[in-house]
Amino acid sequence: MVFLFIELAKYIAQQKLGISSPNAKPPRGDFLVALFQQIIMIQAIGPTGNASTFNGPAWSISVEFYTYFTFALITVYFSRFKQYIFAAFFFISLFLLISQNTFGFNNLFRCFTGFFLGCLVAYIKDKVHVLLPSYAPLLAFTLLVIFLAIKMNKEYDVVIFFLTALLIFSLVSSKKGLLQTVLNLKPLTLLGAISYSLYMSHSAIEWTANQIVRVILKKPEAISAGISTPVLSFSETAMAYFFVLSFVLAVSTLVFNCVEKPLRERSRRFAFEKLS
Repeated sequence: MVFLFIELAKYIAQQKLGISSPNAKPPRGDFLVALFQQIIMIQAIGPTGNASTFNGPAWSISVEFYTYFTFALITVYFSRFKQYIFAAFFFISLFLLISQNTFGFNNLFRCFTGFFLGCLVAYIKDKVHVLLPSYAPLLAFTLLVIFLAIKMNKEYDVVIFFLTALLIFSLVSSKKGLLQTVLNLKPLTLLGAISYSLYMSHSAIEWTANQIVRVILKKPEAISAGISTPVLSFSETAMAYFFVLSFVLAVSTLVFNCVEKPLRERSRRFAFEKLS
């Protein structure tokens, strides 16, 4: 609803008030089609062309929702063979990504690859009991950072799946070391808890901040790569970062406690009641 309001505000500003901005573009294609796809979360599934409409980051929850649904069907109805089905989904998705023959379902196959590799890591962890040295997670993390630093093009992106799987396996299979200690610091665990609410709400706050700077404070703007950006001094930029980050954290915490957490708990109770 928030992002629908933003799109309507863009329309009113352009069509009724004559305020033009290269950033104020309506969703590509048919507005109502894009809205319907957002509501049922299929905007990033298939060659719809609407993955980044309204709330751009929501493309990920589109593919994740149907990945979770697929996982639920497998675990409920094919639990005896689930590890083989997980492996099949992983290898088929990986092959399609490498061959670049995803038929417009690239986002979904990316999610399948990472998620079902994670399922296999969990299965291996349960079956193979090893105790890695305490420095193993830090080594795995270093390898991941080095890869991201030297990676030249997207054709090597699939390597990230294996490096992150290695990192997770080393974190849960080793003695407590430096990386586990850092990751268990309270500020980081709190950020981890609200991370998805933060991810889903930050674009709206950024947009609102831009309008305050642009319309109310009337700061000059520069056009770069077709995007209009307010021009601020160093001190103004630092102040803007402080206020935007503060509001993002505050709103994300509110969304987590009032929307995400209670609805997740309610849905789990509903699911357990139906399955029991």
